[in-house]
Amino acid sequence: MFCVFFLLCAIGDRHFSPSWGLPCRAGLGLLFFRARVGLCMSTRSARLTRANSAKQTVRSSRGFGSRPDRTSRAEQVQVDRGITHCEEKRPDTSPAPHREICAICLESLDDCSFSYPCGQGHRLHYGCMVHFLGSVLALPLSDDTPGPLLKEQEVALEIMTHETRSRLGCPLCRCPWPEEDQVPLSEIIAQLRLCRTRKVAKLAMKLETAFQQVKLRFDERPEVSHYRMGSGFLRLEENLHSASSFLSHQLTGCHSVAQILSFLDARHVTNMSAACAASHRHCWAGTKLRAPNVKVGSVRSAFHRILPATAQILLVDPSLGSAMCRGLSGLDVVAFSKWLNGSSMRELTMTGADWERLDPGASYLASSLQIRNLRLLDLSHNGLTDLSAQNLANALARSGAALEVLTLELNFISQQGFESLLCLGAGSVHSWGFRHNQLGDESCRILAKSLDPEISKLGKRRLETWDLRTNSIGAEGCKFLAQLIGHMVVARLGCNPLGDYGGEQLANGLGPKLRILDLRQAQLGEAATLALGRKLREASQLEELLLSGNEIGPSGVQALAEGWAWISTLRFVDLSGNGHIGNEGVDLIADELPFWQQAPFRLSLASINCEEKSTRRLAQALRKNPRHHRQWRIELQNNPLPTHAVLEITRLLEPREPAIFSGRRP
Repeated sequence: MFCVFFLLCAIGDRHFSPSWGLPCRAGLGLLFFRARVGLCMSTRSARLTRANSAKQTVRSSRGFGSRPDRTSRAEQVQVDRGITHCEEKRPDTSPAPHREICAICLESLDDCSFSYPCGQGHRLHYGCMVHFLGSVLALPLSDDTPGPLLKEQEVALEIMTHETRSRLGCPLCRCPWPEEDQVPLSEIIAQLRLCRTRKVAKLAMKLETAFQQVKLRFDERPEVSHYRMGSGFLRLEENLHSASSFLSHQLTGCHSVAQILSFLDARHVTNMSAACAASHRHCWAGTKLRAPNVKVGSVRSAFHRILPATAQILLVDPSLGSAMCRGLSGLDVVAFSKWLNGSSMRELTMTGADWERLDPGASYLASSLQIRNLRLLDLSHNGLTDLSAQNLANALARSGAALEVLTLELNFISQQGFESLLCLGAGSVHSWGFRHNQLGDESCRILAKSLDPEISKLGKRRLETWDLRTNSIGAEGCKFLAQLIGHMVVARLGCNPLGDYGGEQLANGLGPKLRILDLRQAQLGEAATLALGRKLREASQLEELLLSGNEIGPSGVQALAEGWAWISTLRFVDLSGNGHIGNEGVDLIADELPFWQQAPFRLSLASINCEEKSTRRLAQALRKNPRHHRQWRIELQNNPLPTHAVLEITRLLEPREPAIFSGRRP
C-alpha cells in the first residue's frame, strides 16, 4: 500500500514538473497534496495497527534479524512512572548482522544456493529455483501446446521456446532470461547440477548421521542382544550344529563362548548351564558361575557364586534380595574386597548398601578398586563421608582408570571430599552426580577454579553432565557456576535456594552446548525468569527446560514463552507447580503460541491455578494455529477446570487422519 502511494505521489510530482509543459492537472496535484497531508495527520490507532502488523511480520519471517526483547508489563509501568533501576543492565537490542536471503522464500541461504543469471547477484535456494523453473516450464504456450516440462529440467531448458524464455524473468528484479551470447546455457545447467550434487550430499550426510544414532540406540537394547544370540543358534542349526554339539567342540573360556555369555544375566547363564553337559562345563568353574553381567541383592551373593575373572558389570541392590541377605558383617566386607580386587570390572553400581557403617572411610573398598578397566562407579545412598571420598579418589588416581561416570548421590560429602574427587579420571569423567550432599557455595568456587574452561588444561568432557541438586547452593555459588554453565550439556541445579539473584547470574552464563536445564524448586521469581527469558535464546540447542515448583508469575512466563520460541530443538517445558501464573499467565502463553515451531513439544501447566476462561483462550489460539500435526502435549492436571475444557485442548492436539478427496462436490 505504501509503495502504491509513493508511486502516485511521484506521478503527482511529474504533473507539477515544468518539464511536462503548462497543461498541469491542478486538481490531480491538489489531490496528492491532500493525500500527503492526510498521511501526516493519520490517527494514533492507524499507527498502532501498522506497528503491530510490522511486529507480526518480523517475528514470523525471522530472516531480517533477531527479534528485539519486549519489556514486561510490570517493567513498562515502572518506566512510565519514572521508576528505573540504575543497576539493571538493559538488554542489547542492536540489530543482528546482515545475512543474505533467498529471493523467493526470504530465508537464509546455505551453500546449495543458485545464482540467478540476471546480472544483479540475486541468489535462490536450489529447491526454490527448481520449483520456480518447474512452474514456468509447465505453463502452456499461446497456441495451447503444453510447455517443455520434462522429468529432467536441464533437458527442458535446452528445448524451451522463445515464449517460455521470455517468462523466465528474475523473481526479484524481473530482469529477462539472458541470451546465449551473454550467459551460455551450459553454464546455467552446470550450476544447477552442482547445487543438486551439494544438496544430495548434505542429505546423505544427515541420513548417515541419523542411521548411526538409530544404530547405536538400537544395539544397546537387551532385546537386540537376545535376538542376536537366537540368530546365532539358528545359524548353528543350519550348519548341522546344535547348541550342545557346538559347545562340545569349543574350549573352555574361548572367545566365542564368552561372547555368547556376555549377552546374558547371571540367572540366564544358570538356566543355560542346565541345558546339557557341555553347557555346564562352559558356564561353571567349580562352584563359581562364569557370568559377565551380575545383579545381586548383596555383596555376599556376588563373591560366593560369581567367578571374579569373568565379571564385567556388577549391580548390588538390596531391593533385589531377601531380608536374610541384607545383614552383612565385617568379614563380608573383607571377602568382597578380595573378590573385587581379582576382577576386571567395567561398571560397579552399589546403591543402598550402607557401606560407611560396614567400612568406615571406605578403606577396604578403596584398596580393591585397582581396576584399570573401570568406567562407571555408582556408590549412591551409602552414607559416605569426606574421608571415604578422599580414599576413593586416591585409589582411583593410583590405578590409572579412565573413569567416565561418577555418581555419589545421597551421601554426606562436603567441599573437602568434593575437591579431592575433581582430580579423577585425568579429564575423562563426563558425568558427575552429587545430588543430595553437603557441597554448598564453597564447592562451586572450587569447581570454577579447577574447571574453568579458559584456564583448565583438562579435557573438555569434564563439563558435560553435572547433577548438583539439593546441596544448599545459593546466590553466591551461582556467581561461580555462571562461568561454567554455558559449557555444560546437562545442568541440574534444582532444589537449591538460588533465588532471583542466583537465577539472573545463571541466565547470563547460558551457552549453545546446553541440552537440559533443571531449575526446579529453586525459589525463582519474576526477576530471575525475566532475565532467563531474555537470555534463553543463547541456549540454541536446549531440549528440556524444567522450572516447576518456583514462584513464576504472568510477566515471567511471558518472557520465557518469547525466549523459547527461538529454540527449535526444545522438546519439554515444565512450568507445573507455579501457582502465580494463573489465568493471566495462560492468556499471555496463548498470545505467544503462534510463534512456537517445535515438533514434538510437551508443555506442563499442571497446578498453576488457571480456570476455564483461560483455557478457552488457549483453545482459540490452537484453532487459529493448528498444531495437531506437530505431536504436541499440553498438560493441565490439578487445576480448577471442568473435564470438557481439558478434553477440548487434548482433542485439538490429537493427530488427524488425512482427508481423502473423492472428486465429488459435497
